Amino acid sequence: MVATLPLKRILMLCFMFITSQLMSQTANEMYDQGAKYLSDKKYKEAIEMYTKVINKSPYFYEAYYDRAKCYAATARQTEAFADIETALKKNPKYHQAFLYLGELYLEKADKKNALLNFSKAIEIKPNYTDAYVARAAFYETQNKPELSLLDYNKAIEINSKRDDVYYLRANIHRKLGNEKQALSDYQKVIELNPKNSKVFFDRGLLYQNHAQYANAIKDFTANIQLESTNKEAYRHRADCFLKLKKHVDAISDYSWLILNKKDVETDVFFNRAVCYNNVSDFVAAIKDFTKVIMKEHSNYAALNGRAYAYIRNAKAQQAIPDINKAIQLQPNQADAYLTRGIMNLEMKKFDLALEDLTKSIKISPSGEAYFYRGAVKDLMKDKNGACQDLTKARDMGNEEAVEKLRRLCGKID
Repeated sequence: MVATLPLKRILMLCFMFITSQLMSQTANEMYDQGAKYLSDKKYKEAIEMYTKVINKSPYFYEAYYDRAKCYAATARQTEAFADIETALKKNPKYHQAFLYLGELYLEKADKKNALLNFSKAIEIKPNYTDAYVARAAFYETQNKPELSLLDYNKAIEINSKRDDVYYLRANIHRKLGNEKQALSDYQKVIELNPKNSKVFFDRGLLYQNHAQYANAIKDFTANIQLESTNKEAYRHRADCFLKLKKHVDAISDYSWLILNKKDVETDVFFNRAVCYNNVSDFVAAIKDFTKVIMKEHSNYAALNGRAYAYIRNAKAQQAIPDINKAIQLQPNQADAYLTRGIMNLEMKKFDLALEDLTKSIKISPSGEAYFYRGAVKDLMKDKNGACQDLTKARDMGNEEAVEKLRRLCGKID
């Protein structure tokens, strides 16, 4: 007769077997759950889960490493250091832990130990791209761009598909004055990751600094398409439009900036006012120049610009205090005398106009000043003098002078 075990005993044995099986699996399962919490930035839950892993499997060094990240993310630096050091005791060749320990030291401004640990990570794993990138960034903060460049070069040699490293190296090239290489790296970033908005903005700045305004506008536009609320991109694109005398486009960007940015700089209003003057919207120009002058009472350029707008808006009398103050502030500026000369011409004060325009030409000859002085001389019946000035104006590129020369002096070429 076969002996049978009591049912209670059978159930107990089954429970013990199942429990033992679960015990052998749960450390990894709990670690994976902790990793998910960490990825979701649920640090409290992640810490609890990693602690369970460690309690169950004290040699699970990855759990110490990840729990350290959670502690650091919740400003518990002491615990973070302790966990990283424990992870390294469990696995002295754990290169990721050395890298992270370097980052923790860097946060404490312990430069010596930061560098030591970055280098240790590289020593353990010579093809560890992240460690080279971290050390390169460290060297950059220490104003050692040559050393930084060497590490970025090595990182790219190991992995040539990381657009972020090309981007960082491009910025080092710019610091070192290697702008051709910087442009090459920026282009590589775009090839690898066309949606990297930062690279378009930074390359746009590089083009802008070298007066390549059309290229800069293309890059700032690409940045805005990817990052539609980047106020700095709108600002720099507007400045480039202004440089190219695309005043309508510049007005559009400056207006967007004024509408969407708090505490807009006065020079944005000033630049928009300049654009309004150039498209003959003098009422709008006066409003913007006035905003500048209200904040900066002695802004020479704004006073001169508003005076010009008043004159063009048939309010020459209102221009008098502005232009006189501008000349008082900066008595050696040719454009102020030009503006006052135009004002006196509009007010039919030809002698004063002639005096101011001559002063402007003496300080800095311009086609516009010669044109207006020619117009004054014509009104003063000095045809020969008028034709001489209009010829100079035409030769300096003043388009208005061409027709007036044809009419007054019979000159075509």
